[in-house]
Amino acid sequence: MFTTVEESKRLLELGLSEKSADMHYARMIMNWKGEKIERKFFSPRVGAPGSKQASYIVQNFEDYEIVPCWSFDGLVGIMPHHIVESGSEGQKKHLYGIRMSYMSAEHKWCFSYVTPLNENTLVNVYGDTRQEAAYRMVVWLIGSGNVPEEYLNKQQ
Repeated sequence: MFTTVEESKRLLELGLSEKSADMHYARMIMNWKGEKIERKFFSPRVGAPGSKQASYIVQNFEDYEIVPCWSFDGLVGIMPHHIVESGSEGQKKHLYGIRMSYMSAEHKWCFSYVTPLNENTLVNVYGDTRQEAAYRMVVWLIGSGNVPEEYLNKQQ
């Protein structure tokens, strides 16, 4: 499973670096009898944009579009193992660890950041698939400022 083209573009808009992607979509735009024909995106291919695998399209087609995408493993790799939330004055800090679970009663996947003994939960994010839940967690992490800087665009 991979992020869709739309989800991938959303992650880029939010500031995720295309270099953090582990896959890419590609489509060629061909000229046929003076008309531009935009092909559908191919299935995701291994390699981030700019990789050896993606450069084949750049070298062999005049017009093309390459969109980075993330596999489930790629999204999980972006998630920090722990988040430290400092309490207000006089309160202790909390250390939250990542947890993934399947909730069989609801038929949902869940990513959570919880304290070691599950006393406190920072966030729960759900999805119908583990890919969807991972995508939603990365969106939350970007919005809350908890994605490690190496995965973000430098301009942001």
